[in-house]
Amino acid sequence: MVVRLRTKTILIGIGIFLLAIGSSTAVNGIYFVREYFEARKSETFVIAQSLKSQLDRILKMRIPLEQLEGFEVMCTEVVENFKFLSYAMVLDPQGKVLFRSDPRKGSGSIGDGVPPAAPGSRQKTVRLFSMNGQAYYDFQLPVLGSQDEPVATIRIGFPRAFILNKALSLISYSAITATVFLLVGALLIFTLFDLWVTKPVENLMRSIENVRKGTWSTERLADIKSSDELGQLAKAFREMMEDLQQTTVSRDFLDNIIESMLNSLIITDAEFRIRSVNRETTRMLGYSENDLVGAPFTKIHVHPDASRDRHVHDAPPMETVKAHETSYRSKDGKEIPVLFSCSKIETRHGKIEGYVCVAQDISEVSMLRGLLPICMVCKKIRDDQGYWNRIETYIRKHSKARFSHGICPDCAKERYPEIDLDFDEQSES
Repeated sequence: MVVRLRTKTILIGIGIFLLAIGSSTAVNGIYFVREYFEARKSETFVIAQSLKSQLDRILKMRIPLEQLEGFEVMCTEVVENFKFLSYAMVLDPQGKVLFRSDPRKGSGSIGDGVPPAAPGSRQKTVRLFSMNGQAYYDFQLPVLGSQDEPVATIRIGFPRAFILNKALSLISYSAITATVFLLVGALLIFTLFDLWVTKPVENLMRSIENVRKGTWSTERLADIKSSDELGQLAKAFREMMEDLQQTTVSRDFLDNIIESMLNSLIITDAEFRIRSVNRETTRMLGYSENDLVGAPFTKIHVHPDASRDRHVHDAPPMETVKAHETSYRSKDGKEIPVLFSCSKIETRHGKIEGYVCVAQDISEVSMLRGLLPICMVCKKIRDDQGYWNRIETYIRKHSKARFSHGICPDCAKERYPEIDLDFDEQSES
């Protein structure tokens, strides 16, 4: 699976966003729970203080709390007015419930899971306890008599889930907001990265691919209009290719020259194994390029005279061969006379890397060379084995020429004087 640079960058950006958002949300959640609890704590003690103020006024009138009636109404109103509260009650120093927000539970001991207050406590306290599988914060505010003795305790509580639910709501809102900003940020990063990085890189890659295929030109090279590293890279690449264009020949141009040759061209390695051939070679011999590449040169070369052709057959030629008459063998076994030339390819240090072999098909242009021994009387020609052959026989044997018979004017007059033949040709003496 190939992951593009743009995708990688966007994934990295999203990862950074998510890490930042997650860290921020966690810190904000913890901070919110603490601060929100402190705010509710202060508010709850203020509520408890208002109930204490009512009891202090009653105590100043020297009315015993056990004889007080109707204070349940005030406890109930407190719970109804402040929805987050679960209960409000007044207890005597022994933990007996004197007044509570839910009078249906009656008076008596606390008995519903709320732990008793610390006996004789004169300080306001906050405790966390569990009741019916749910955690509660319990706020206790002591009520002191005229002699500064504890006469009652006001207790107000609310579930811990109230604080946590508020924190979860805040985290949810924060997460939604962060997600919106994340999407907007990702879109912005995608757009800017595509404009500043992806498209310039794609243009540069397209130019490199065109150079690799040989279809490039300086007008089609990437032209990145920026002064950053990508712009500098594209500028350096363009300058390099412009310099290269001025000093080298296009590979396609060279291939066109080779493929347009009317003669066979074969390139071999130092061991005389065929490395490449041109189109004329495959046409002349009937092989495909794949049939010849990698094959030994002897696959196509015929050597009727081993002594004459040993330098192009038995071993790789160590010197230049120029205009040597020999034969190639086609795929169907036919011998094709060729005019063969070969030269070696050397490195700068003189090491032979291979050979360039050029052959011209002379099937239609076979020629006779050298001194021919001919009889001065009958005009017969002596061959290499010492036999005398009629001139047309010898020429037909040693070339591709064929004869058709006729008669010249002089012979016609000598042999057939009675026939008046009209000749346009001029005879030579």
